[in-house]
Order: sequence, then structure tokens, then C-alpha cells
Amino acid sequence: MPDTERTGRGVKYQHLRDFTVQIRYRDSEDIAGTGFLVSTHGEIVTCAHVVEAVIGCHPRDTDDTEVQVYFPQSSAGQKRVRNATVKRVFPKHDDDIVLLELKGGTSPIDPEKIAILGDAEHSAWHGFHTYGFPSLKPYSALWAFGDIVGKVYPPDERKLLTEPVQMDSKQIDLGMSGAPVLDTDSNLIIGVVTETYYPGQGGKNPHTCWATDNKALTFIPFNFKLRQKPLPLQPVTPPKTDIAKARGETRTGLDKKLVDAPEPLPQWVGRKEQLKSIGEDWLNDKCRVTGLIGFGGEGKSTLARRWMDDMLSDTSQPQPDGVFWWGFYTNPSVDEFFESALKYLSEDKVDPKKLGSASEKAKYIWAMLGSGRYLFVLDGLEVMQHQDGNDYGSLRSGGLRDFLKFIADPGHNSYCLITSRAPVIDLVQFNTYRHRSVSRLTDRDGIDLLKEYGVKGADTELKNVVKDWDGHALVLSLIATLLAEIHGGDIKQIGDIPLPTEDEDRYTRVHRVLRRYDDHLNDAERSFMKLFSAFRTPVAKKAFKKVFRTRTSDTAINAAVADLRDSEFDNMIDRLQKYGIIRYSEFEKHYTTHPLIRAHYFTLLNRVDKRITTEAHTSIKDFYLDVAGRVPYNPTLNDLKPLIEVVYHLCRAGAYDEAFYDVFRKQIHQGNKRVLSYQLNAFYTQYSILKEFFPDRDTNKEPLVSDENAKAWIISSLGFCQNNLGNLSDAIPFFERGSVHSIQLEDWEGASADFNNLTDTYSLLGRLSVAERAAQKSSEFAEKSNEDKVIQSSRAHQAHIRFLVGDTSQAGVLFKQAQELEKKIDPDKVYLYSFRGIQHTEYLIRIDDNGYASRVNDANHKICERNHWHHNICQCHRLSGELDAIEGKQETAGDHFDRALKIARSIDRRDVLIEALLGRGHWLAKQMQDAAGAFNDLNEALDYALEGGYRVYEADIRVALAWAHHANGDPDRTNAEAKFAKEMSEEMGYHWGRVDAEEILRIL
Repeated sequence: MPDTERTGRGVKYQHLRDFTVQIRYRDSEDIAGTGFLVSTHGEIVTCAHVVEAVIGCHPRDTDDTEVQVYFPQSSAGQKRVRNATVKRVFPKHDDDIVLLELKGGTSPIDPEKIAILGDAEHSAWHGFHTYGFPSLKPYSALWAFGDIVGKVYPPDERKLLTEPVQMDSKQIDLGMSGAPVLDTDSNLIIGVVTETYYPGQGGKNPHTCWATDNKALTFIPFNFKLRQKPLPLQPVTPPKTDIAKARGETRTGLDKKLVDAPEPLPQWVGRKEQLKSIGEDWLNDKCRVTGLIGFGGEGKSTLARRWMDDMLSDTSQPQPDGVFWWGFYTNPSVDEFFESALKYLSEDKVDPKKLGSASEKAKYIWAMLGSGRYLFVLDGLEVMQHQDGNDYGSLRSGGLRDFLKFIADPGHNSYCLITSRAPVIDLVQFNTYRHRSVSRLTDRDGIDLLKEYGVKGADTELKNVVKDWDGHALVLSLIATLLAEIHGGDIKQIGDIPLPTEDEDRYTRVHRVLRRYDDHLNDAERSFMKLFSAFRTPVAKKAFKKVFRTRTSDTAINAAVADLRDSEFDNMIDRLQKYGIIRYSEFEKHYTTHPLIRAHYFTLLNRVDKRITTEAHTSIKDFYLDVAGRVPYNPTLNDLKPLIEVVYHLCRAGAYDEAFYDVFRKQIHQGNKRVLSYQLNAFYTQYSILKEFFPDRDTNKEPLVSDENAKAWIISSLGFCQNNLGNLSDAIPFFERGSVHSIQLEDWEGASADFNNLTDTYSLLGRLSVAERAAQKSSEFAEKSNEDKVIQSSRAHQAHIRFLVGDTSQAGVLFKQAQELEKKIDPDKVYLYSFRGIQHTEYLIRIDDNGYASRVNDANHKICERNHWHHNICQCHRLSGELDAIEGKQETAGDHFDRALKIARSIDRRDVLIEALLGRGHWLAKQMQDAAGAFNDLNEALDYALEGGYRVYEADIRVALAWAHHANGDPDRTNAEAKFAKEMSEEMGYHWGRVDAEEILRIL
């Protein structure tokens, strides 16, 4: 199907996380159940029994008793905890549904993110999704999937207006009562989760659960009007990138690139239905991504490899123009992933450094995928996902999240297969995504697997083994190999391995079996595996001589290995491969092991004497230093990869100062070149490297470098990385801790800078009162420094905050003081420049001093061009566009806005990109009356603002959206956006957001 026919096809369901809330007990933060928002003025639907649990009586028997509601999706700076009272409940019927109403104003959820309701009249045998908050620590949120079976007769003892809706799901659990039920055929919320079956209650239906039909809401006293027609799915907004250029640089007919893919498994059995399902997804024009989700060791990676090999060997199937496999277990770098993918698709014709941010690289790859039909396999994605809390399953990298959302768009023919232990939450909203669970082997498949490895015995005996070990693929293969290699395959020797306990998890069972392996390994084999586990990347053959075969001391962990003759060493490697403990990749020419096996031996390594582990990591460090060689002047991430491993192993060896000064600062960061941040835009990689300087990579602790200034630099740099990645809230603790270090060191300049960073971050988050206090602290430390440059920067920050809250008089005084100091520091500088000049220009435009604003902006622009400060150049173009628009020069205004956006897309600064999109979108809506063009820019900007918590920008974007709806002739949406912008601006104390919202409200 041509791209033009698919582009704009609806693919996104209502996003349950947008409007689902927690219902909490009043005197604690414990979760009683779930609810969901159904109106812009704060109405929430939940179960009556959930409210009863909170207040101690049925909701019909109370007056104004309050329930605590928590909004986990609210941006940082918003009030997440609100109180609500019961507004509607059936006085005489038992339908398990109640309507709450928030106290103190409208909801904190965006007006376009309210649940749209239907009923279950035509939902029988449709699929469904739901999302709620069960008590499954450490996870506080859970998705559930299944089928709506249909309506059933109610229990005799209940007086109901609607029949219960029976559903089938494996995931629904306690705490999900009150969760919305999304019919995936109609895209409507058709009911409320009310009950689930628990073993011990009788019967044989452990997956059965029930919902209250939303039809109940149509009766008195609720009187809701439900939507009768299916809700159209939303399309993906096409990413903005140079599609023609990207496709012109893309190659077809590429050889496979398999980065740490498992070798084909010779002992393959079963999984026929799962292989068939993946094959159907590959052929399905409506599927773009499949997730193979299951516990570690269930065989997800080998399943993906088997399907890929089968597909590639079957010429009757459509063949891909290229295959790109990326193993995140051994390559957990999103920056390296994008760099490698771009070079693969273009055969090294694309320079990743020229594309800027990870998000821009993701867009470019999306455009390249339209050149043909490519297969991407993302293996072990869980290492890039959050593992607990409300964000469980969501991606930690915004760039990688963008990539998956773009690839879920139907505007191309390519396909992505994912393996992960965690559900891919960021794709659940897309109907182009298929969630495929990979669980235990069936008894028959388990029996066949044991036989394939050479285990001998009656089927009943083999079946008992499969059942004892719950069909876990990795455990069964390890048991089978042990029996075959040690006991000639005799199943009766299974007693050599103690049975697992009833409550033992799968990963503990792997360790249990490997401990029995250890009993049969000799000293050299055990030592080899411990040393092997010290590598976190695949082990090349050339590492054997330097790391494993060179004795460093009599007590070294490799001593027994180094003493082997060459033939004995080769035989040992062969045995370990036969045991299935290590595996060799013919494609990559290196050795790997399963992550769970590595974890086992890494634990054993860390139990030996610290001096021995230090010696091991030092030896591996020396190996990677040799591999690194001389670093090019303009290195790629691939060039730096060996040095990144040097930093890791030096830190593991306790040589933190050497790792920081000699390797990171000198060879990777390269002083003022700041290679990772300024040249490669690899903020995620830099953040990951800096974490190595903390005990157990726990950034809540103190860095282990000896110099206090270095500690302060590392901590503040983590904040800098988080800011540039768009994670504003996560940046704040680092800046706060950095300030503590600076104060202890009496580094007043550093302390002032830390509080300036806090001022900027709090401002963007909309926490303006806190930002004011931070600006005041910055000023106090600036005065202590007695440095004009420091004082000047502090004055400019204070001025900007006073400007945001509407104190233009004081802001003017402070900007003037900063400008006078600028002249004192450098007489050649007439005006403020860099970010100070940008903020001064914005202030001057607001007070209608446009001539002065133009002079400041023009002078700033020249300085920024001379110094190649691209983010400031972008901002100067945006302000030139605003000034030209005020003067009626719309053609040149458009040129400036276009140039600003082009630059913003080439650098990794989310705030600058939002500003550029907002600036052009506002101009298109208000001055040019181009609603369609405005929506394109503003909706993209809003997505970024909401994702990163940029609340001041969000208010401005919503005002601009109000103008766009006004240009589109939609007064209701105009009013809704403007009112929301006004309310959030008043809550923040953001003066100009309120002023701008009131301007458009006056014309309605």
C-alpha cells in the first residue's frame, strides 16, 4: 500500500493512563482502588465498594465525606493529591458504581484527555484493555488485557439495573476495582472493573472477572449520555524531518547486522503457535510492532531468532530489505543504537552527529524505513525500561520512546520485533502493536526439549521434571545438559538437583541449577566463568590471551586458567559451550552468556577477596585500553566504546580518580570540547557513564572520587544531562546536591551557578515561587563571590523571574543592573547577550519597547553567530520573527520562524525546540489564521511540554491552541483551552499566561 494511503490512518486508542487515577485511604497513601476522570470539571467514576472501603460505610449513607484522589500523570509542579466527595450514587440499587466530584476547582488533567464513554451492549467477544493500581509491590500500576465475554445474569441477592459484564483476563488483581474497561473494537470505555475470581472461591475459572456496564450511568441520578458510535482511532502525527533526503540516503538489499543476537538453537522444540503468531504479524499490514513479553529465561530471544531464521529461509514469504538486530543486554546505549542503525541503513553515508538529538535521529530513521521493508529486532529491551513505580514498563529514554512510537505509525512497510521482561507500556495505546506473552513450555514441548538434549526416561518421568520446574525453558535446558553431559542422560539422576520450593521465583531456580553445575566444574572452569562474568560486553577471542591466559599473580582469579596448556584451554571452552553456559557467535566472532547465567557467576565473583576482583577488573581495563588505541579528534560513539568500558572497569577496581581524570575528562569528555554533550548530543550515554562513579550506580549516594570539586561537578553534570534529556524533575535533586557541595567548599561562584540552574528548572516546571527563592539564594552567593560576572548572571536570573510573575518594574531595574555589569566586564558589549540577552529581549517585547528589543536581539545574534552558540542563534531567530510579526512583516517573520525551527531540530535542547514550535505555531494561529499549520506545530510542542513537565510552556501553548481553534471556527475548544491556560497560570503565578488567556477569552 502506498505511503500516502496509510498516512493519517487512525492507530491510537484512548490512552487509559491519561485519565486513570488512584483512590486512596484518607489517612495514608495506601491505594484503595482505581477511578477515571469523565468530565473537565472534575467528575470521577469508580466503584461504590472502593469508596465504602475508604469511608467505612456505603457512599449512599454519607454526606460530604471526603475521598483522597491521586493523579499520577500530573506534571511536576501540579497538585497531584486532591479531595473529592460523592456526587451521585444509586439510592436503592446495587450496581457497583459511584460518581465523585473534585473539590476546589477543575481537574489537573488536560481537557482533551477525558474518558469518552459508551456501553457494553455490543461488546461481546471484543478485546479489552484496562489500567489500574493493584498492590503488587514494587509495581504501583498494572495493565491488563483480555476478552469481553458478554453479559451474564446477576446474582440473586443483588438488585441491579444492568447485567454484569463477564471478562477473561490473566492480569486483573486487587486494587483494580474502578478501572476503566476499554473496548478495543469501539475505542470506548464501556464499563468499570468490579470483581475478579480468586482460587479457593470454588470453580475452575481463575481468569474470570466482571465489570459494571456503563449503561448504569444513563439511569437516574447519573443521567449520562453515552456515545453510541465507535470512537475513531487517532492518527500518529508524522514526525517533522527531511523525508526525501532520508530516503535518498537509504540503501536496500542490505546484509544482516546482528548485534549480539543469540546463535540459532539446535535443540529446538515446539512454540509452533507463537512462531505462527509472529509470522502473522509480519504479514499483517495493520501490525508494525510485536512485543514478546515474559520472564527471563523463557526463551524470548531464541524464539525471535528462530522466527527470523525461518522467515529468511522461506522464499515464499516477503523478504526484508535489511535486518538490524540490537541486543540491549550487552549494548545498553540508546545513543550507540541510533548511531549504528543510521550507519547501517545508509551504509555509512549518514553522519549521526549532524542530526542532533536522539529524537531527531529517531525521526530520520523513521523516514528511512519508508524506503523499503526492514526488520528491526530490539532484544532485551527491559534494560531500557523503568522497573518499578507508576512508570513500570515505560522507556527511560525519550529518544527511544519516540522511535517506537514512530515505528508504530503505519506510514511505512517495516516491522519491529521486541523482546522484554516488562510490558512495552509506551506502545499499548497503538492498534499497530501486538503484545505476545511468552510463558512456560507446555508439558509436551518440555518433554521433547529434554529428549532433544539427550535425556532418557519414560514420558511420565520427563513430564514430572517439566512440572517440577514449571516449564521454564532455560532451567530445563540446563538440567537436560547437566544430565546428558554428566550422567549420560539418565533421568533417574535428577535427584542430584534439589527441587525448588513452592514460593521460589524463576530466577532463584536458575541459581539453584547453576549451583549444581558448579559442583561438576573444575577449578579452571569455575574461575573462567567468574572472570567471564566481569565483562559486561561480549568477550572477543583476542581477550583470551591478555585477560584469561596471562597470570597476573599467584592468587589471581585466572591463575588456574593461565596454567592450562593451549589444548586444555581449548577443550575447556568446548565443554562450557556443550554445557550451554557460554555461546559463540560466528557472526560477531565473540562469546556471550545468558544474562541470568552471567548474574549467577558475577555474584560469585563479588564474593571473593576484594583484592582479587580488583586485579581482575584492572586486567580487563588494560585490555580495553589497548583496544581503544588513539582516539580520533572527532570520535564517534563506537570509537569511544572501549574507553567507556575502561571507565567501568576502573570504577569496579576502585580507581575512581583515574577513571574520572585520566579517562573520562581527558579522553572522553576532552575538556572544553565536551565531546559527548556538545559534539555527539549523547546525554544519555554521559549520564550512564557518570553513574559508574557512585556506589552500585546509586546516584542517591555520594560519588567515590576523592576531590570534593570533582564530586560537585559529577552531581551537577547529572542534573545537566537530565535537563537536556527533558527530565526536569529528575534534574532538581542533582542541582540541589551540587549546591550543598559548593557551599561546603565555599565555592560561592559554583553555589550561585547551582541556584541559577535551579531557578531555570523550577521556572520551566511552573514552580515560580520556589524559583524566586532559588534566584534570591543565587544572588546571596554571587555577592559573596565578589565577582562581577557571577553577580551579573544572578541579576539576570532574578530579573527573568520577576518578569514571569508580572513585576515588570523590578524586572527592569534588575535587567538594567545586569547590563551595566556587562559593560563593566567587557566595554565592547553594549547589551546583554547569550541567554541573558534572550530573556531581556522577551521582557522588552512584553513592555512594548520593540525598538530597544530589536537592538538587543540583533547585537546578541551577531555574538552568538560568532561563537557558534546554536541554541542561542535559534532563539534570536524566533525573537526576530516575533518582532517582524509585530511590525506587520509577515514574510520575513515566517522566514525567521522557519530558520529557528530548523536549527532547533538539529540540536539536543528540548526547551529550545518547544520555544521554536510554540513561536511559529502561535504566529500561524494568531497572525496568519492558519489553523492547520498551527496545530501541527503546537500539538508537537504540547506533547514535548507534557512529557517533560514544562508547565510555563504548556500554558503558552494552550493559549496558542486557543487562537488556533478560534481560527478554525471552534468557539467551544477555544474557550476550553483558554480557560485551562488561565487556571493553570493562576495556580503557578505566571502573569503572562493569565494575561494572554484573558485576551482571547474577551473576544469570545
